[in-house]
Amino acid sequence: SAVRLFFSNFQMAVNPQIVKSYASKNYSYMYGLIFRSSKYSYFLLLFLSLPLFLEAPYILNLWLKIVPEYTILFTRLVLVTVLIDCVSGALMAGAQASGKIKVYQSVVGGLLLAIVPLSYGILKLYDDPVVPFFVTIGVISLALAIRLLVLRKLINLSFMKFMKNVMCPIFFTTLVSLVSPLLLYYNIQMESDFLRLCLVTFVCFVSVGIS
Repeated sequence: SAVRLFFSNFQMAVNPQIVKSYASKNYSYMYGLIFRSSKYSYFLLLFLSLPLFLEAPYILNLWLKIVPEYTILFTRLVLVTVLIDCVSGALMAGAQASGKIKVYQSVVGGLLLAIVPLSYGILKLYDDPVVPFFVTIGVISLALAIRLLVLRKLINLSFMKFMKNVMCPIFFTTLVSLVSPLLLYYNIQMESDFLRLCLVTFVCFVSVGIS
């Protein structure tokens, strides 16, 4: 919730500008705002999520003392879910700006509601508590693609330009950002776990910033 709140506040500052630019028919500026806010929301969230993702065992142990089974994996999967979902914030603002939100909400909302029955059905076949998390990740990834297709109809937003200007930079930045923190986390042993947390966090910030 804390991580999500961080990017939500950033997105709230951008949304009125998206609506205003659509109302004034400044579509190229609106598309640029959607691309940049989607991308920067992800990057800001990556700053916070990457050290939390890597150091989840230590942080949860520090907080809970006795860490229940699966808690570390659940935490990491939730962070991945939030990272994927944050890219969609500006798309929602674009749909609202068009004033034709009925189709958008029906299609995307219906797809997201499918998470519960899908999780239930798969859990009947595979009795594994991580199933709902993977189902959620899969469905919100599909929902992102559906949002883009719907917005192509509503505001003529280019699917390929979104992939080029948002998804490709996100993908390559994430890959590059992971290298140094992962090498540090798995290869450097320190006497103090807290010092390692500080060092890993610092390297994550530098790595993401440079990337």
